[in-house]
Amino acid sequence: MAKYVATRTDAWSFPKGLDFSGFGFLTRMQQFWPVFWVVLFLQATPILAADSMPPDFADLSERLLPSVVNIATTQEVQIGPGQAVPQFPPGSPFEEFFKEFFEKRGEKPQERKSGPRPRSLGSGFVISSDGFIVTNNHVIAGAAEVVVTFADDITLKAEIVGKDPKTDLAVLKVDPEQPLIPVEWGDSDGVRVGNWVVAIGNPFGLGNTV
Repeated sequence: MAKYVATRTDAWSFPKGLDFSGFGFLTRMQQFWPVFWVVLFLQATPILAADSMPPDFADLSERLLPSVVNIATTQEVQIGPGQAVPQFPPGSPFEEFFKEFFEKRGEKPQERKSGPRPRSLGSGFVISSDGFIVTNNHVIAGAAEVVVTFADDITLKAEIVGKDPKTDLAVLKVDPEQPLIPVEWGDSDGVRVGNWVVAIGNPFGLGNTV
C-alpha cells in the first residue's frame, strides 16, 4: 500500500500586490491549498518502501567476474579472388552484416594466401578449478586455435574437449598455474518467473559487462 504524507498549515501567504478578492472560491480555498498541493504531489509520486528497492548486484559481480572469460579463436582459411565476404562462424551476428555490406558495395578483396586469421570472439565461464570452461559452440566452431583471457588479463591456450551444435554448447580445457575460481551451480527448480537475472560476459575483450 502506498504511503502518503500531508502537512497542515493554518494560512497561505501570497506576495503583496496580488488580489484574489474577486474570486470568492479561490479566496475560500487559500487556507487549504498547502495541504491540497502536498497530498496531490505525493499521490503522483508515492513513497517507495525500502524493501521494494532494486537489489544491489555489486557483491554478486565481484564474486563472479573472476569466473567469466573472453574467448578468441583463429582458423585456417583460404581466401581467393572470388571471396567477397569475410568468413565468420555460423550464427555469428557479424555474418549477415558483412555479407549485406559487401554485396551492396560490389567490392571484391584482393587475393590472399591462406593462414591463421581471427575468426570470432565470445564469452565463457569457469566450471572447475582445474581448468574446464563452458562456452557456445558457434564461438569455437572450425577453430584451429582457442585462446582464453581471464579477468586479470592472464591468457591461456585452450583445448576443445567437447561440443554439441544442437544445444550450441562447448567445453574447453586450459592448464592454469593456479586453481581457477569456478561459478557456483544453482538449482533451476527454484527459479520463478519474475526473479532477478544477471548476465555477465566479455565477448569483445574490452572488459566484463554486467
